[in-house]
Order: sequence, then structure tokens, then C-alpha cells
Amino acid sequence: MSGGYRVGTRARNWGVIGNSTGGYCALKPGTHHPGRFAASAGLSPYCKAAENLSAGDLFHGDKKPTNRADLFRSPGQVPAGRSPLPGLQFPEG
Repeated sequence: MSGGYRVGTRARNWGVIGNSTGGYCALKPGTHHPGRFAASAGLSPYCKAAENLSAGDLFHGDKKPTNRADLFRSPGQVPAGRSPLPGLQFPEG
């Protein structure tokens, strides 16, 4: 992107936003690469990708990718149930 556009190179210059499933996709880079993005926002995000009723069990019972896909966790950094992004609020349920 920086080859075609004049953009900053620091995390403070970058953010990502998405809606519904795109909200989930927007929040993933923020949780897994917080040093690259100053902001990550999901508008009505679909936060339970591993529990997709139409696709079935996406990870065939494998807990490692299931936990990695869980937005309520950060890769080994934040306890389950707490937000990996400062100021981010998830509804219960």
C-alpha cells in the first residue's frame, strides 16, 4: 500500500474497520498485531467465527485454532473473557 499511497509507517497511522463478519475480520489484526494498528473497530461484529452454524465446526474440534479465532482472547496474552484491545467492549452472550 505504501508503494502507491503516501501513508505513515507507524501504528498510529493505521486502523481497520468492518461491519458484521467484516467487523470480525477488522478486529483480528488489532488483536493479533497490536503494534501495527492504533485502532481496530467492528460495527456489529460477528465474534464467534468458530461457531458458525451454516459452516459447521470450522476447526473440527481442534482447540488451538478455535482459541486463536476467539476475539475474547489474545494469543496467550489476555485471560479468556477479557478484551485484548484497550477500551473494547464485548456484549455478554
